Amino acid sequence: MAQLLPESELVLNLKNGDSKAFDRLFAIYNKQVYYFALSYVKNASKAENLLQDIFLKVWKNRAQLDPEKNFKSFLFTMTKNLILDGFKKESSERKYQEFASYKNMKESTTYNDVVMSELQDLLKDIEEEMPAKRKSIYKMSRYEHLNNREISQKLEISEKTVENQITLSLKHIKNRLKDLYNLPKHKLQ
Repeated sequence: MAQLLPESELVLNLKNGDSKAFDRLFAIYNKQVYYFALSYVKNASKAENLLQDIFLKVWKNRAQLDPEKNFKSFLFTMTKNLILDGFKKESSERKYQEFASYKNMKESTTYNDVVMSELQDLLKDIEEEMPAKRKSIYKMSRYEHLNNREISQKLEISEKTVENQITLSLKHIKNRLKDLYNLPKHKLQ
């Protein structure tokens, strides 16, 4: 039966590149590190990945190990730090995603605002092309939100005239938009 070496001797042997010392330390601590990580990350796959990362770091940095220091404390401190780094990274990624989403939404809103403003300016220009009476009736209907009866009473004209003028106004706007945007001459819905 193989003699069990004290932990400090295993760490010294690992420091000198002894893979058997590494295997022995892994056998001693892998379950403890795994369950410690699992208690924080609450995900078996992440805990397994952390375990692998921790022992990979131990192997890669074995030359810096101090056999006089408590290896178990070193291992758990490294595990805790790696977990915290993972949390910071996840938090940063989540914050970045939130920022990117907000930025895209804001850019989209800004673009939509610009387009809407341009369309409103265009509509006002088209309205200015209309005869004065038609323009007045259209504006009362669309901007003052008056119904046909209210407009007819205000201007002392028939409701049918109001209706015809609004219809002509809408046709004019549709035709101008078709011309400006090279749309086909069929009905615009």
